[in-house]
Amino acid sequence: MNTQLIGSSRPTKVVNFARVLPLFSSEQGTQQVIPSRSHVGTHLALRSADPAVALVPRRGNRGVATSLAKLPNQTFSIPTVQGTLQPIAGTSDLKSIGVSEMNLAPGLPRFVNAATLKRMLKAKSSELLLKKIDGRWEVMENSGRIDLLDDSVEFRLGAIQIFS
Repeated sequence: MNTQLIGSSRPTKVVNFARVLPLFSSEQGTQQVIPSRSHVGTHLALRSADPAVALVPRRGNRGVATSLAKLPNQTFSIPTVQGTLQPIAGTSDLKSIGVSEMNLAPGLPRFVNAATLKRMLKAKSSELLLKKIDGRWEVMENSGRIDLLDDSVEFRLGAIQIFS
């Protein structure tokens, strides 16, 4: 079998392996292996002469010091009430019986619907969510959108009788 070079090409760069190979020589029974590049950078790892031992990363002060900042806690609270509501007459007799609170987790969406908010506040399915509009209380539908960070809107939650 005869091997022939097609075309006339000369090497563009000559590599002297006598200088490169000592970089990969063993040190005290270990070999240096270059792992793949990560987002932090390329680090050398040591491979033990024992085949049962996996790669051992080389530790050093090259890493970036990181720390996580504590996020501020935010709470959302709604007064709980009981009583009666007469929308036609425009009157209400609501008595405050406490406050329902919940911690707002970081990353929680700013806008939720009324059904989700009632579930997050651990309200009973029979309890209603009221919203104050133009000085009177109106029952919020479960699909109603609520901004958790808007303090200008008043809400009440509780077991309420509605007389029509």
